[in-house]
Amino acid sequence: MSVSTYRELMAEQAGAAVRVSGADHSSWNGRVAVAAPERKVRGAVTWNNTIEYADEKTTAPLKEMFANARVHNQDRAELVGYRDAMRIVLHVNVHLLSSEGRGPATCSSENSSPQPHPSST
Repeated sequence: MSVSTYRELMAEQAGAAVRVSGADHSSWNGRVAVAAPERKVRGAVTWNNTIEYADEKTTAPLKEMFANARVHNQDRAELVGYRDAMRIVLHVNVHLLSSEGRGPATCSSENSSPQPHPSST
């Protein structure tokens, strides 16, 4: 499946991570929230399997990427920002991958606190 908007990417992110990894399913609850700026994370998973993304480092570059999809003269820094934001989306979704028979109820105790992306700044 291809996506052409930020909204489509958010809807498809868990399914893409499952397909790429071969996992049985994702424990994502379908909700995306904004990470509080004071947390200084790019992406995180909360105890209830909500995904949080930082507006400045993740959400804004992805929205810009889709808005500029037909622009062919983007500079290297913009392209690197888009790549990094996509990397964060995939990485955060990896935290939610589950094997057969495991779901949010069995995983919630393992995710009792948000899991920040390791390259948080």
